[in-house]
Amino acid sequence: MAGSGQISQAKSHEKQNSKAKSQHPMTQIATRSLFENQDVRVWEMDVAPGETFGLHHHTNDYVLYITGAANLHVDDKNSGPYDFVCHDRSVFYIKAGGTESFRNISATPFREALVEIKRPARPGQDRAGFTCSEALVGAPDRAGSVCVMENERMRIVETTLPPGEGLGMRRCERDAAVFVVQPSKVKSVERDAAGPEKVKEETRNTKDVCWQPGGVERDLVNVGKSLYRQISVEVK
Repeated sequence: MAGSGQISQAKSHEKQNSKAKSQHPMTQIATRSLFENQDVRVWEMDVAPGETFGLHHHTNDYVLYITGAANLHVDDKNSGPYDFVCHDRSVFYIKAGGTESFRNISATPFREALVEIKRPARPGQDRAGFTCSEALVGAPDRAGSVCVMENERMRIVETTLPPGEGLGMRRCERDAAVFVVQPSKVKSVERDAAGPEKVKEETRNTKDVCWQPGGVERDLVNVGKSLYRQISVEVK
């Protein structure tokens, strides 16, 4: 009988969820999907002034990197309405489970890169909670890489390279999703124990995304004529 009761409760719960979804039809979590594999999915968000982005639910932990500052009025189905101020180069880590919609109440477009972490958390891994860093807001451009935020789920690194500057060969232990913030022509050099050194020159455009496997040595040089910037989300 206990089993029968559990089935009955499950069916009742399914009906409630179905009713809730019909009352609040869901949309995707951002404007456009740019890249996806088994570990991450990378999106761009682009919402014009005065526009509303519809109700959506986050099933994965995720990272936000703001590329277009704006003020948002958020309608959160769990915690209620609130205003959310976003600055260029602000970084956020948010745990899965939120259901919200929002309106851009600024006179400028709201833009961000959103990286979902699809890789399942390891047993006992601390998934952390809401975290914000504004360490880079208004900061001058400096050549090199800086870790903006880190927890047991991920590590966020911003890399800025003026023309002619490089990072130098360094060990990259973790897999990472890379989102291009400011474009330029770059040369990448990759070395691992399994084969010869790989050298590639390419123009990376704004919103380009690539997946970089860990366990290799890597260098990146800006061989273009403009400042290059990328954000990397290393998955743990």
